[in-house]
Amino acid sequence: MPSNPYENPDFARDYVMGQVDRSKNRYEWEVTHPATLQFLDESVDRVLDYGCGSGIFTAGITHVGRNHLNPTLESIGTDASAEMLRYAEMMGERTEGLTFRQWDASLESSPLQDNSFSRVFAKLVLNYVSNEDLQNAVMPRLRECLNDEGLLIAVLPNPLREVGYSTSSYEGKDEINVNVGNFSADSTTASFRHTYKDMMVAADSAGFAYARVLGLPDVRFEPYKKRLMKIAHPMPMVLDTLNAAKRWVYVFGATEASAEGFDSSVERFENWRSSQYPEIADRAHMRVGDDVSNDDVTLPVGLQHDALYDYIDTSGSRSSIAVLEGRYVEHLNPNQKMKLAKELAKRGLREKVSLGNFLVNV
Repeated sequence: MPSNPYENPDFARDYVMGQVDRSKNRYEWEVTHPATLQFLDESVDRVLDYGCGSGIFTAGITHVGRNHLNPTLESIGTDASAEMLRYAEMMGERTEGLTFRQWDASLESSPLQDNSFSRVFAKLVLNYVSNEDLQNAVMPRLRECLNDEGLLIAVLPNPLREVGYSTSSYEGKDEINVNVGNFSADSTTASFRHTYKDMMVAADSAGFAYARVLGLPDVRFEPYKKRLMKIAHPMPMVLDTLNAAKRWVYVFGATEASAEGFDSSVERFENWRSSQYPEIADRAHMRVGDDVSNDDVTLPVGLQHDALYDYIDTSGSRSSIAVLEGRYVEHLNPNQKMKLAKELAKRGLREKVSLGNFLVNV
């Protein structure tokens, strides 16, 4: 197994610099961060960010929470890497209500397992945990951090993107080597493939009461009117790899008492996704294989056996894309996106949007 690049001081420095640079880390700043913030509300008073890395996201959670939702919110970021925490603690010095601790839940328990947290975030970290450790150690320990109304929000990466969309490097493998941060060959580490079933079985074994999986938009950024426009670009894949071709957000409710917060958080996320990316068809959430049944898990998952997106084949006529009610195209250029947004607003299918909804700072 490759060594952990996050413990390499040179890699950690470059990684942190890449995280701070919005132009190099645009997807995180423009998509992942605002998407996960939808799971905060006024009731959230204590947050744990497991696998916090550089602490940038943890600082963002804390800043938004304290300034817009709950001024008494407290956040704790944890990471297995002492080198990454060295940078994270610099964030903590400048952010009120934020502290950091070292913790690897696959190896040890923690005093943080005190049932006191309203939210636990695990963003792009569980893929570094084997399926065995996920089920037997990490998920149970994260569950014990949460209070009865608490939620665990886990973001898993798109593993096909990590291997350059090479299906031969992915199919049939539970573990793949990935180049973290796209810096150099020295930054490779092991990433584990967690299927929908793996996640649900682990959550069920840990005692979670509710679960939902939500797709993050696959977004590209194209020049438009001397700015950049964000455009959702879903990628249709063959059935065997469809579940891998996205970045997924898993939401788990600790107990039945979490139902209200669970439902409202999912609704906020879906409203955010629809308003920011109106070309996405929110018809279903994930294709669930026939091998997954109620015998595997008892928690209600609320999923349909279908894909996240409907596609119109535009391969032969990209210049004349038809947009029908409830159906959206696989690829849009900036002009087409604006035309679509106006047409959807006209039909009452989406709220009226302006160019500012789609532009990002360069």
